[in-house]
Amino acid sequence: MSLSPSLSASDIVQQVFINLYVYRLKLNLNLSLESYLFKSTYNEFISLYNQNKSLTRIHEQYHYILEKQLNETSEDDLSKKIEEMKQLIDSLPQKTKDIFSLKKINGLTNKEIAEYHNLSLKGVEAHITKAFKILRSKIKKHDQ
Repeated sequence: MSLSPSLSASDIVQQVFINLYVYRLKLNLNLSLESYLFKSTYNEFISLYNQNKSLTRIHEQYHYILEKQLNETSEDDLSKKIEEMKQLIDSLPQKTKDIFSLKKINGLTNKEIAEYHNLSLKGVEAHITKAFKILRSKIKKHDQ
């Protein structure tokens, strides 16, 4: 499994150097800077990999369902379903709707959304999860 295209080696290295700068006063000068940088880079990669592993699984399921719907649905039905989905998204709580739209419509990363809305990454993930949960339940009610 690979990292998403938005996560490159240069992004990881940049984050490590940002962290190095932020924590520069806490560094132990008796330890090797090379070892610190290597271990920090490794830890940053593992952290990002684990964050994206679960999101990748969700995206794969999302694409599978979309592909299935596209193959089984006429163009008129598809237009109707897209319009219904837009209405469902519009019915989300405002902040959840904003975050969900930035992620799924505008393609921003969780980190970019967190910075924009001054939230933690976990807060952004919680809003996206909440949006999916609400949309799933409304779709189930709509289909019944």
